[in-house]
Amino acid sequence: MKPKDKKKYIKQREKIKCYNNPKHKPYLRNEYPQWMNHPTIEGAKLCGRCYQKLTHPPKFTPKERTRRRSAQLRNNNPMKTPEIAKKISKQQKGKKNSFYGKHHTSKTKKIQSKKVSGSKNARFGQKRAGTKPAKKQSRKMKKLFKTGKWAPPKQLKGKANPKFGVPRTATTISKISAANKGKPKKRAHKAKLAIAAAKQKFKKGDNANEKRLEELLKKIKVPYLVQSLKDKKRKNEFTAELMEKFASCKTKPDFFIRPNIVIFADSDYYHANPEPHQDPYHNGRWLDGHKASKILRGGITAGAKRKKDTRIRNCLKDSGFIVVSLWDSDITFNQKDCKRKIRAAIKQSKTSKS
Repeated sequence: MKPKDKKKYIKQREKIKCYNNPKHKPYLRNEYPQWMNHPTIEGAKLCGRCYQKLTHPPKFTPKERTRRRSAQLRNNNPMKTPEIAKKISKQQKGKKNSFYGKHHTSKTKKIQSKKVSGSKNARFGQKRAGTKPAKKQSRKMKKLFKTGKWAPPKQLKGKANPKFGVPRTATTISKISAANKGKPKKRAHKAKLAIAAAKQKFKKGDNANEKRLEELLKKIKVPYLVQSLKDKKRKNEFTAELMEKFASCKTKPDFFIRPNIVIFADSDYYHANPEPHQDPYHNGRWLDGHKASKILRGGITAGAKRKKDTRIRNCLKDSGFIVVSLWDSDITFNQKDCKRKIRAAIKQSKTSKS
């Protein structure tokens, strides 16, 4: 065939597409693309692969084929015999290994991990603890530890840790929370969490009760310190030393008067006022005191809430603070009594100082 005719023939044959899959390409015979006639449909063409499947269909499905191959390897595995296994291991050791000195790329590592992760893993859903391989490994590690050949890695803390100052992603945080969900926490761990929470800034602004008490303190002309807000900075915020002292008692008072007076503006509902009181949010209507059995928001009873408050107050008193607790209803409707309590606390602090 002449070169011009050859080019024309190749172009014509390249325009033809496989009936089963147009993306399939023909196989080449002496640089000429070859197509097969469809056995049942007239005028339709097939690539060599599709034609082979139609004329000689496979006995087994791909899944069945892989299952049979794996079973064959399992039964006739040469590595089962120790002599052959030693020979193969010697052949593939060190520089004789074809992969010696090479490393997998990050892409191949990801592909390999996907193949073995989740339900694809042969040990998926099985507990390793208590099994023979786990016990064998533990015995081996104990021997190494006794001889001094192996030691558990020390956890790097502070700036020595490479992850120091690196914020965790949302996915890692959700994973950690999911793993720790439902697990019982120790007392020491709970105490640490409470101290950490006391140091954090959650407050966005003062509530109506705190604003009323702040106006009252301004009337008395007493300098005071307040809680730090999340988004705003105020001149008269608690110092870092004060925050640490309050955190040790797992609390954050609303106001602080130097040198050692702590003031709480307690809500009648959230802190379960046991006495009859006026509601400052509903035109001063009278309400009965909260019984100890009453369940408050968050599922805590009034009695349990009072016990918690007394425990916090006692902790502050033991650390040298004078505690003044004022109810929301008293701040609104009985300001004289509130002023008297604050002034009495100031006098007490002066006498104790002298």
